[in-house]
Amino acid sequence: MTSIRIFSLSLIVFFSLNLYTCISFFSVLPIGKSGFPNLEEVVIQGKDDDKIAMISIDGVISDETRESFFGVKSESPISVIKENLKRAQADKDVKAVILKVNSPGGTVTASDIIYHEIMEFRRVSNKPVMTIF
Repeated sequence: MTSIRIFSLSLIVFFSLNLYTCISFFSVLPIGKSGFPNLEEVVIQGKDDDKIAMISIDGVISDETRESFFGVKSESPISVIKENLKRAQADKDVKAVILKVNSPGGTVTASDIIYHEIMEFRRVSNKPVMTIF
């Protein structure tokens, strides 16, 4: 009888720890209310009047939503880039945009959409866009 109790108690502890780990993991994901990653502002030098927006493009460039190992879905890279360009355009203090690309490539369609979004951003906002790899 005691071996069954020990086994049951072990299972309860095991599942409780797993549940705690999952809750802790999902509560610290850097996702804002809109489903897009939160933005972070860092003052490197001087006053914070003029800004340069840095937009990261990580992973495969695709128009599909991504799903992590734990089943958490995130926005497609195109949606994230569009949203970040929209935020940079709306912020009058942003004077330029740097695209930080860490990607093995992707689909032709997704790359073309991103290209046209960047060109439209440059045309409308008149802000320069630079890319680093």
